[in-house]
Amino acid sequence: MLAIDQEGYPVAEWFAQHGITAFVLKYRLAETPGSDDSILSPKPGAPIPPGAMSPLPEGAQQHAIADGIQAIKLVRANAAKWGISPDRIVFGGFSAGGVVTSGVMLAENPADRPNYVALIYGAPFDGTPKIPANTPPAFLAVAEDDPLASKAEVAFFHALQEANAHPELHVFRSGKHGFSFSQRGTSDHWIDELYWWMESYGLLKP
Repeated sequence: MLAIDQEGYPVAEWFAQHGITAFVLKYRLAETPGSDDSILSPKPGAPIPPGAMSPLPEGAQQHAIADGIQAIKLVRANAAKWGISPDRIVFGGFSAGGVVTSGVMLAENPADRPNYVALIYGAPFDGTPKIPANTPPAFLAVAEDDPLASKAEVAFFHALQEANAHPELHVFRSGKHGFSFSQRGTSDHWIDELYWWMESYGLLKP
């Protein structure tokens, strides 16, 4: 499902308000039914049916990751014109966007990878991929009560850790899946944690 109004524009606006240039990528998606009700339970709090939120189909993943790589190239090619640093690019994604983010950060060509990544309740859902050398530093955040992403994100963290990629993982006690800016638990301040993580790498300096 398209969640650009919850996980795209508001996040970019938050960063802009904090002096950070932000872009929103609208990447190619998998075809879904016309109604969200056909894939999600209409009852708030009801369990999500098994298989209802399966990983992106392989073709859709490839297209979405290709769009992410092209976005990196576009931003770097225009960095001087836009007054931004081409070597301080943070690429982030939520849920399925986390799948895209992981694909971009593990791109075969190191020049296609961003400099840093943020995966928010999203990671490779269909198994842990091989972690190449020089993988960008990663910030990961997920809620412990997330039935869709918590196990995959923790597993991806451990894979990055084993590869000496120096990831940082935040597992919030509550928040479930798709918390974004909604107030629903200890996940409410995830973006502050991300901001401080970026600060630790000197990314907030002009």
